[in-house]
Amino acid sequence: MRLIFLLFFIFITPVCFVAAQEEAAGFIEVEPRIIDEKLKASEIRNYTVTIKNNTDRKVQMYPMVDDFTAKEGIREYHGPGQADKSVSAASWITLSRGVVDLMPNEEKQLPLKLQVSLFAKPGKYYARIAFPEGGNRSLAKLNMNTKNYSEITVNIEVEEEIVEKAQIMEFKSLKNIYLKFPAVFNLILRNFGNRDVVPNGNIYIYNRRGQEIDKIAINSSQESIAPDQEKSYDLNWGKSGFGKYKAKLEIEYGEFDKRDLQDTVYFWVLPLSYLVVFIVGMLIIIVLSTVFLFRKTYKSHHNAGIPPATGNGILDLKKK
Repeated sequence: MRLIFLLFFIFITPVCFVAAQEEAAGFIEVEPRIIDEKLKASEIRNYTVTIKNNTDRKVQMYPMVDDFTAKEGIREYHGPGQADKSVSAASWITLSRGVVDLMPNEEKQLPLKLQVSLFAKPGKYYARIAFPEGGNRSLAKLNMNTKNYSEITVNIEVEEEIVEKAQIMEFKSLKNIYLKFPAVFNLILRNFGNRDVVPNGNIYIYNRRGQEIDKIAINSSQESIAPDQEKSYDLNWGKSGFGKYKAKLEIEYGEFDKRDLQDTVYFWVLPLSYLVVFIVGMLIIIVLSTVFLFRKTYKSHHNAGIPPATGNGILDLKKK
């Protein structure tokens, strides 16, 4: 007799339990059953959850939202104040957490909002939205132990958002006029993105006729700039020359999306030796011009036929 009872318990009871569980889960229909999304940080999705009571009695349900991990299984969600929003999918779900009353064969629709945290880390996250019976959270939690409830599985893959953005904070020549070489340029770049950037490029030097005469390599050592950091470059150009020059900056950066930066400055190079020769030359020209003008004026004065003055400074008009 005991053997028969034992066989009945082993073989018949599980079948009844499974049938009861399937029946209990089946009397409440929930759609959708699965939410599967690939989203970026701060992205929002809105859904409509349809709940239908297929029984002939009134049902009270209390929705429960919890996180799920492969390592820990169900991880109970205690509210936004205690959750790490960067990794908690449950904290990204907004759904009415109050009691849902359904009359026999009644159907209701509930708005569900999924908003990924701005600080969400890239990766895959899972949550479960359960609909156990209960007039409050405590009863619903107790009824969840029987596993007689319908649920929605939420799978979220947070995609990594790559932002490569650099900006020229300053590009200038340290002087407007250089009396000797080298000419010195200061460049400051700032990384406003979330990935390291490695700037590459040149400063092209043009003479006053617009001809490219030289170039200066930037970041030849291939050093990177970390996110939210600045890097300063002091660059020298030293070759013989004289006059006005243009320095044109051209930079390229970006591993995933190539971008460029450009800027231009002008400067003069007046070496001291050239400047001395120039000043001396200008003085000679001024002196020669003065002497020439004086002689021309003096000659014109005598050619006008004006009689010379007498010894006492009085003009003798009778000699005219």
